[in-house]
Parts: sequence; structure tokens; C-alpha cells
Amino acid sequence: MSFRDRQNVSELDEENQPLLAEHTSASRADASGASYGSVTGANPVVSKTDNEDEDNLEDEEDKEVKQQQRRIPYKEFGLFVLYTWLGSSAGLAMVQSLVNIPIEQYSYRAITAASFNHVMSLHMDYHNNKDSGELIKSIDQGRTLNELLDLVVFDTAPIVIDLFIAFTYIYYLFDAVFDKKGALPLRISGGKVQFSDACFSYDPRKPTLVDVSFTAEAGQTVALVGETGGGKSTILKLLFRFYNATEGSIKIDGQDLRDVTLSSLRDAFGVVPQDPSLFNMSIMENVRYARLEATDDEVKEACENAAIHDKIMTFPDGYMSKVGERGVKLSGGELQRVSIARAMIRRPHIVLLDEATSMIDTDTEAQIQEAFSRLSAGRTTFIIAHRLATIMDADLILVVNDGRIIERGTHQELFALNGKYVSLWSKQTSNKSGSEDTDSPKGSGEEVPLVDLTVNTGITPTSARNDGLDVDQLNRVNADETAVEENTLNDNVT
Repeated sequence: MSFRDRQNVSELDEENQPLLAEHTSASRADASGASYGSVTGANPVVSKTDNEDEDNLEDEEDKEVKQQQRRIPYKEFGLFVLYTWLGSSAGLAMVQSLVNIPIEQYSYRAITAASFNHVMSLHMDYHNNKDSGELIKSIDQGRTLNELLDLVVFDTAPIVIDLFIAFTYIYYLFDAVFDKKGALPLRISGGKVQFSDACFSYDPRKPTLVDVSFTAEAGQTVALVGETGGGKSTILKLLFRFYNATEGSIKIDGQDLRDVTLSSLRDAFGVVPQDPSLFNMSIMENVRYARLEATDDEVKEACENAAIHDKIMTFPDGYMSKVGERGVKLSGGELQRVSIARAMIRRPHIVLLDEATSMIDTDTEAQIQEAFSRLSAGRTTFIIAHRLATIMDADLILVVNDGRIIERGTHQELFALNGKYVSLWSKQTSNKSGSEDTDSPKGSGEEVPLVDLTVNTGITPTSARNDGLDVDQLNRVNADETAVEENTLNDNVT
């Protein structure tokens, strides 16, 4: 470049110096904005603007402090007034009227002074620590405590209350069946059972049994009949002492059940429930469960007496066959007879039988009745009968209705009364007649009455066939006998 060119450039620079300065400042500003992070990181110098902001903030804080100093301490003044009033005689009189307790003035003032000091201490602690982390920490602790209280009060407490109610109910309901102090073992001499004005209720508002009184002599068979819900099963539960009678007494051979031990009492019973429950074990183990020390031969003997041995031997594994959960692999009749064998192996003094309501065939029912007879032979026996034809030979039949014994006697005596027992009998025979086919001649419009052979002759169709008798002929003969008996019964009623 020549000297003239340099001179022209110098002149140009002098003319455009303000523009160059402005351009340079703008360029630097753009560069600083684009590289703000690098600039502040490498050279953290507080700008003049930042210093001015800090000064303004300090001025505002000073103003706020001065305003607070000039502000009237309303809270402190209010607390002082409240304390002064509470410490006066008027405050003492109000507190006494609320709590209804006489309070000495000296003691009262000491309490109010301590309370005021405590409140003021809390107030000062708050003001001293409100800007520190201690207050935030305390708030977090309070929140945690509140959540814990919510858990205890709304989640845990209802569960605890329900458990308390349940345990209380169990205690009051079953406490009576515990052995009382000084209880003695039951001594069985014959098995005489006596109910004397026994009362019981599951719900105090509704009595279940009312003044139940009867006597079962040793070796007798007592049948309980009646409609569902009348209280038949409850009578046996009281005898087995699942519950204690709320009034009256129950005695065995003169010994009150509440005075004997539960173990000795229940060892005296053999129970065949309506719905037997077997374990998912072998037949041998299920029968032996009633008396664990029983031998295999004793188990087989009990099964023979229960008329189930031959059926068991047809199973692939015999006595080691598994019965499934609750005995699902067995039929209703087989299940009932295994339960009878279990009761037999106990060698009980008193037998409690609850007939199954499930429908079974005639042959199976005959086998079950035969097993029942063997089990009850020579033993005091109680039967809840659902088929009245099975308890005709009972020594005593009790008709239970709404928790009361309304009729009692033998089969013939109850028929002579022509009361509830006859009504139940008629319902069963009519239902049976309606479910079977009749042999009435076509077009005659008359039906030949079906006759229960066991009612008139005591001969069952099975026994008649075994003896070679003509069952049809027996039906015709007994039909005439039944007609005569019905006419006689009607004459007695009128």
C-alpha cells in the first residue's frame, strides 16, 4: 500500500471513528451474550448492576425491620390480656363451672402462670427459628406425626376394635364351655340323660330353646322330630356341650355337665353328623382318627359292623384308598357308613345321630339303618330324624317346634294324639305318594293307596323278598288294614 493510500485510510478512519466505536461495542456485546456461560465461568466479576440490586435489597430489609419495630405487638398483647383475665377470679369461676371441680385459687394461678410461660416460650421459639432450618424440620416432623396418627386412628384402630369385639364375643359365647375350677371326670354308670327346664339362645333377643325337659333312661332311643329350625340340633349341641344352657340344667347319671371335664364328657359320646367330614387320607386313617390307638383289626371290625367293609374291599387300594377332600370320592351312603364306623370304634356310652337328608336308594338306606341299630344297641341314643319311618321303634319321640317340646311319646301314642306328629307324617307320605307311580286302573278315576309295609307289619320290601314273600300280596292285605285303622282313627278324633 502507498503512502497516499495510507493517508486516505487514516482520513477515512477519522471521519468514521464514532461509527467504528459503536460497531465495536455492539460486536463485543454480541460475543458476550453468545458466550455468557464461558465468560461468567472464567471471570466471575460482579457487575455494577448486580451491586446496585444488592444495595436495593438491603434497603428494603432495613425498611421492613424498622416497620416491624414500629408495629404494635398485637399477639403478645392479646396473650397478656388473656393470661390476666384467666388469672382473675372471673377466669377461675368460668373454669370451675366448665369442669365442675373445685379448684384452689393458689393452685389455679400456678397452673395459669406455667401455661402462659410455656405458650410464650413457644411463641419466642417460633420467631427466633422461623427463618432457620429448624422450623422446617419441625414442620416435617409434625407432618410425619400427623400421617402416623392418621394411620393409627383411621386404619389400624378399626381393625383393633373389630378384633376386640370378636374376642369379646368369643369369650362370652364360649367361656362357659371351659372346664371350671374343680371339675371332675364324668363317671358313666348307665347313660341316663336328664334335661330340666333347659333354655338357650344364640341371640338374647330371640330364644332358641325354651324350658326343654325330658328324661332318657339308660339304653333308650330318643328321636327328635320337627320342622327345620325348630331347635333339634341345638338340643344335641347342648348335650355335647358345644354351649352351656343359659337356664336350667342337663345331667348325665346325675352329674351336671358344667361340673365335669370336657374331655371326659366328649369321650363318652359317639357322633354321626348329618354331613360327615372326612380328611383327604385313607379310609383306615379316617376311621382310626376317632381313637388313634385302635389297631387295624379293630378298624376293620368297626367297618364290618357299619356294613361298609365289603364295599371297601372292592376299592383298588382297599383300606388304604384315599377318600379325597371331605370324602368326595365316596357316595353319600358310603360316607355315612364310614362315619358310623368312626363312631363305633370309639366305643361310646351315648350315641348322637343326625340322619342325612340326601336321597339314597332303598338298599343303601337299609344298610345304614342296620348299622345304626348295631351302633345304638345297648346305648343311650339320640336321633334327629328326617324320615319318620326310621324312628317308629324309638322309645321316646319328641316333637320340637319353635324351641319347645310340644308333643312326646311313642309312635302309637303320638298317632293317637292326632297332632303335629301326624301332620308331619301325612306330609311325608303324601310327598312320597306324589313322587311314585300308582297302579290304578285306567279310566277308573280312583287310585290304589300306597302302603308303607313298615307301618302296619314292620316288614320291609327287602326283608319280604329275602323271606320269599309276595310283596304285591302284602300290599293288598295291608291296604285293607290301613283303611280299617284310618276309620278307627277318625272315629276316635270325632
